[in-house]
Amino acid sequence: MTKRMASNEPKCAELSVQQKQSAIEEIDKLIDELSKFDSTTIGNISDDRIYIFQIKINKVLVDIFGPNTLDYERYRNIEYLNTTPITMGSNDIQVIQQGVGAAVKKAVSVLNVIKDGFIRDIQNIDSNKPSRILAAYSGLDLHPAIATVSNDLYKNGHYAQAVEAAAKEIERLVKEKSGMPDKYGSSLMQHVFSSNSPKLKFNSLSSQSDKDEQQGFMYLYTGAVMAIRNPRAHENRIDAPEEALEYIAFISLLAKRLDKAYK
Repeated sequence: MTKRMASNEPKCAELSVQQKQSAIEEIDKLIDELSKFDSTTIGNISDDRIYIFQIKINKVLVDIFGPNTLDYERYRNIEYLNTTPITMGSNDIQVIQQGVGAAVKKAVSVLNVIKDGFIRDIQNIDSNKPSRILAAYSGLDLHPAIATVSNDLYKNGHYAQAVEAAAKEIERLVKEKSGMPDKYGSSLMQHVFSSNSPKLKFNSLSSQSDKDEQQGFMYLYTGAVMAIRNPRAHENRIDAPEEALEYIAFISLLAKRLDKAYK
């Protein structure tokens, strides 16, 4: 019979990139403090500084990994800085100082190993980021008209141009469906989708909730041309690939919703 694992059995910590970045900063601060500690200034094994450093090391490990994880159990022994046995004789304090000094160096060494591991993890993720984002973009179910104008630009790294093309396309689609080729930009969107006498409706406008929805969509379409299209049409904007992906996905949603609108 297979032995079932207890639900409270320690597991490996699963840290996000942001958590690893924060952990690196926390580790660096602790390493700096430990490196400045001069063990030859210890007068006895009960020196408060030893206890304080043990508390700090434990806190950092708990903050990073959590108290009930395999990672915490693996590294927690570095917090014990006062393991040097007390012996009799004139050299006792030197033995204690040497023991604490060696324990501090070990703690710094292990903390550096943890930090270096996090750095490698982040670098590996960053090196794969472009391909992951492109794969995410390729996996989007974009509106055909938006995909037609944006796909090649995006996949060739022209992110701002891809966003601008998508925003211009949604304006063209609204003009085409509403039969209003002579209006442009925010004026077009507010005229076509006004909750008072819209050219295109998203619902029957029979309740206040329907009217709120209609007006809300009017603002979304207006925002697409004012906040997304206009800045890229009039300025030299640079969009990050993930940001561009989200803009294009949003505009694609508007295009799909437009397909369901009626006169």
